[in-house]
Amino acid sequence: MPFEKNSKKVYKNTLFLYFRMILLMGVNLYTSRIVLQALGVVDFGISNVVGGIIVALSFINNSMTLA
Repeated sequence: MPFEKNSKKVYKNTLFLYFRMILLMGVNLYTSRIVLQALGVVDFGISNVVGGIIVALSFINNSMTLA
């Protein structure tokens, strides 16, 4: 009996995670389209470069803090 209960829980969690992934992918695609229209191609690229640099530096900062 516990095996069946756990397998149902795994099945429900898997379906929930797939639904969440599809929903978030749709939201991200829509928002990136809106931001691209608002900023234009050049400013969108600059925004992505600046965001990437900030993420990389924060990763390095957190790694150094934990070390």
